[in-house]
Amino acid sequence: MKDISRKMERNSVVLDIETLGLDPFRNRVIAIGFKTAKRYFIKISENEAELLKWFWDFSKDKFIIGWNVLKFDVPFLRARSLIHNIKMHTLRILDIFRELFQDNQKWHSLSDVAEALFGKPKPNTSQIVAEAYLNKNYKIIEKYLKKDLELTYKIFDRMKKTHFLKDIKYIYV
Repeated sequence: MKDISRKMERNSVVLDIETLGLDPFRNRVIAIGFKTAKRYFIKISENEAELLKWFWDFSKDKFIIGWNVLKFDVPFLRARSLIHNIKMHTLRILDIFRELFQDNQKWHSLSDVAEALFGKPKPNTSQIVAEAYLNKNYKIIEKYLKKDLELTYKIFDRMKKTHFLKDIKYIYV
């Protein structure tokens, strides 16, 4: 692990994924999104293997920031990539959830933290996203993915501005 307080800016991206369920051996990835300070990079596809290859290509040399990415997003992406026989690489990760709740404190959702920091909870999207995917309404999926990416980025930005990240270490997985 290395000190990231000054190194993360240039190649950092916020990551979020959308899936059709919580079990990577029964459900699939339907959308992957990244956000930098200035841009969104979003891919939605019915071809999961293509989507996963795009993830691994895009994430190379990036510093991944996300909400609960060490317990959900990354293990899900790795399991699905294993199923599709897709080559993976090491990821550098900062999991905001892990940094805020290191000692297995009471579970707090992204919505809880959004409400505490910004006065407004995140809308519940899981059912809406699955329904939109089945109806091929990809604009709705993109809209919700962008909201989660923006919210996670705002929390990350607040952490930077308050020097919360000064002594944080990132993890290789």
